[in-house]
Amino acid sequence: IGFVVSTDGDGEEYLRIESSKTISIPDMQASLAELNNAIEMLAPKDHFAEEKKTPDGIIRQQSRSLSASAATTGKMSEKQKARMLMEKKREREIEEAKHARRKTSNLIKQDKYVRENDENWTSKQSAACVKSGSSINTFSDKFGEN
Repeated sequence: IGFVVSTDGDGEEYLRIESSKTISIPDMQASLAELNNAIEMLAPKDHFAEEKKTPDGIIRQQSRSLSASAATTGKMSEKQKARMLMEKKREREIEEAKHARRKTSNLIKQDKYVRENDENWTSKQSAACVKSGSSINTFSDKFGEN
């Protein structure tokens, strides 16, 4: 577009267009569109988004202008309140799942450390065997080799 960095007496820098240059309207419109897209990317996402699952199971969120306008006015319909509660519930479930995976991962790491470093550790029957009281029977055990 033709911006030039200019410094004021305070030492602050500004971007300005020199008065001697001609301004191209199509360039200005293109720049404005790019700025609006950049602002849209940086702006916080709409929490009142409607979710739709694709056939592959991927969740897509579609913004609704009605919910955005209701959020600014302060009045929310029952449907919007339900969406907000479902979103909070889904976020809570995701956090709980992450916590459970972390806990399981830590238990696996702890078990691995014990197996590698404890000289008294021996392999034992699995929990399934202990429940039944005997070893797990295979097809060959039940019906023979033939």
